[in-house]
Amino acid sequence: MPEQLKVLFVEESESAASSLAAALKGAGYEFINSMVRDNAGLNEALDRSSWDLVIYKWGHKDLEAAQVTRTISERGLDLTVIAVADAVSQETASKARQAGIRACVSKSDLGRPAPVLVSLLNEAQERRKRLQAEAALREMEERHRSMLEASPDSIIVYDMAGRAKYLNRSFCDTFGWSAEELLGKRIPFVPEHTEAATRRAVERMRSGEPVSHFETQRLTKDGRLLDVQLSSAMFRDREGRAAGNLVIIRDISRRKAREMEKAALEAQLRQSQKMEAIGVLAGGIAHDFNNILGVITGYSELALAKLQSGDSAGEEVSEVLVACQRAKELVRQILTFSRSTQEERRPLKVGAIVKEVVKLLRASLPTLIEIREDIASDGVIMGDPTGIHQLIMNLAANAGQAMRGQGGVLKIGLHDAPAQALDHPAFSALEPGDYLELTVSDTGPGVAPAILERIFEPFFTTKALGEGTGMGLAVVHGIVLSHRGGIKLESRPGQGASFTVLLPRVEADEQSAAGEKSPVPGGCESILLVDDEEDLAIIGKRLLESLGYRVTALSSPGRALALYEQKPDSFDCLVTDQTMPGLTGAQLAAQVMARRPGMPVVLCTGYSELISPEQAKAIGISQFVMKPFARSELARAVRSALDGGGSAKAPEP
Repeated sequence: MPEQLKVLFVEESESAASSLAAALKGAGYEFINSMVRDNAGLNEALDRSSWDLVIYKWGHKDLEAAQVTRTISERGLDLTVIAVADAVSQETASKARQAGIRACVSKSDLGRPAPVLVSLLNEAQERRKRLQAEAALREMEERHRSMLEASPDSIIVYDMAGRAKYLNRSFCDTFGWSAEELLGKRIPFVPEHTEAATRRAVERMRSGEPVSHFETQRLTKDGRLLDVQLSSAMFRDREGRAAGNLVIIRDISRRKAREMEKAALEAQLRQSQKMEAIGVLAGGIAHDFNNILGVITGYSELALAKLQSGDSAGEEVSEVLVACQRAKELVRQILTFSRSTQEERRPLKVGAIVKEVVKLLRASLPTLIEIREDIASDGVIMGDPTGIHQLIMNLAANAGQAMRGQGGVLKIGLHDAPAQALDHPAFSALEPGDYLELTVSDTGPGVAPAILERIFEPFFTTKALGEGTGMGLAVVHGIVLSHRGGIKLESRPGQGASFTVLLPRVEADEQSAAGEKSPVPGGCESILLVDDEEDLAIIGKRLLESLGYRVTALSSPGRALALYEQKPDSFDCLVTDQTMPGLTGAQLAAQVMARRPGMPVVLCTGYSELISPEQAKAIGISQFVMKPFARSELARAVRSALDGGGSAKAPEP
């Protein structure tokens, strides 16, 4: 069935228009028609609807042909106008063409359509189809554009030369450029470090392989780096030739941040579990290791007491005792680290520790490295001696590593910090006051600028695999912060590196800062000593006897309790280990004090987490000593317990 047309008749009367419509319908054409008489009616009809064909009565007395075509042209309409005359002469046809009429036919041609009329009617039908298709295409394009504009993802349409042909609103909002800035240009948002991967993705896409969920990074107009996920595909023109590609970019920066946060929390959990396991292991090791140290310390002190003043062997034995004290503090630091607790601070002369570290370095670093010390301050800080020792040692070891194989100069200095030191950005957060300035510098290759910001990150290292854990400087940073200090690194490639540490000074008396001890007290009372380690029981007995006490030493808590029950008035003080099989020191003390309230008790332990000073005090224990103990520590604890000097005091660091 022929396509139904919409025909507008420009006639002088309804009857004439009906006659023309009847003639066309008689020829087999189906159409919808309307009639207008004048130009006002023509304008109203064109406003009201769209038309496929205008049939104008040639010689219309009220409306000239030229006016009809002009009205249609002014509206920009693609509309064929046919004139119908009573008879068509050559002159009539010529005038009609001059007026913009496509063709002029006679009324008789309408009943038996002439070829020209058939052609024009068919053309009108095709034009109608084309206009409908174009309208549908515009509607579809608008719908697709609305979808693209509404998308929360950034969408780009490129031509084959890589120039942007379309950018949606989300792209402009996310990346900061306006569409006018980029249309027809390449978008400058590919970071240099992603260029190779991006190039490979484009090559895959152009070979016909869609690119989906490709994770990379892109730059915003203001230089921010975004984590993004790209999906891209080629599109083709009507002839099937590649015309460009569409790229969808999803900003996954927040997702990446959440993933990193999750990974950090998981790592923190694993580390926490690891530290918990280390804590359990450390407790067991500490007990056994401290027992060994106790034997070494005890016999060394007995040997030192027997040596004559000025005997050369005395210096060597004293060094053994210093090493034992350092080992004791190291074990305590491991326990503190595993329990995430803070060491007790005490007045501390940093210069003495610097000298000790330098002595160790001279023995451990190769002779190619010259060590220069410049200690110009005897200032005191409140600090943990083991932590400060580790801080200096780690910085010096790091400097030594930097000069390994080539040699150089390692400088360690200690000065009173100048007032303007706090003006540096690295120290701006420190509280006002006086500070000590510790510097450790080397003449090694220096630190690249890109690494400076990460130098204190845990597990970050520039050393080869197996040569470092990346924890040395992270530990240094933690120690400095725990002492309410600050640290900065200054370095240039080829010019070495210099670490500066500021630590807050305190006023302290010379005796406490230097760690000098008061005279070792003794006595003549009777002591019951209990330790399940026979070597420790023997050395404890000898130490106390060297102080004048009468000592009964046993390695079984059960036997000790039985002996006490037999002779409760024969002993003036109980000195007992905590961790023993069958009966702990606290349990033994409780039973002894149940039989004799007020009995002085000194509790010794190598792992303070098993019983705290507060718990010991609650059951009436007089003194609390951490193993391995020095002769002077044991002497003061026993004397204080016998003299009634308080209950369960925490051990001195």
